Amino acid sequence: MVGGRWVEWVAQGGLTRDFVGIDEREMETAYHYATQLYQQKRYQDASVLFLFLSAHNQWESRYLLGAAGCAQMLGRFEDALSSYGTAASLQMSDPMPQFRIAECLIALNMREEAVETLRFVIDLADAPEHVALRARARATREWLLQEARP
Repeated sequence: MVGGRWVEWVAQGGLTRDFVGIDEREMETAYHYATQLYQQKRYQDASVLFLFLSAHNQWESRYLLGAAGCAQMLGRFEDALSSYGTAASLQMSDPMPQFRIAECLIALNMREEAVETLRFVIDLADAPEHVALRARARATREWLLQEARP
């Protein structure tokens, strides 16, 4: 039974990509095309490819980030939260997925959750390469806190 073998394959850490016979070069080609579609603001088309890529390599965070970015741009914030959350769990030291989560929470009017997420981003973004993101997270958090004051 193919389904049972696939479940066992994935449970042992295997990639769906390898199970169905898609090589890394083909995945990279699809990723570059999805990125081009995203840059052309063809978010729905790009989303299809990013989701395909994510389904075939569940450990590659850039595929999840692409799918999340498309969902966010299309206003599908719950879908974006799910993909950003998974990407964040794969990149625990990268504050950007968490910042994007905060943006989606704001769009969903979940301001208290956004404030807490931004606090986490500020704490996580302590490396020199994250200075701008940390400043942006602080400014956004401060704005949310001011908005909440009577």
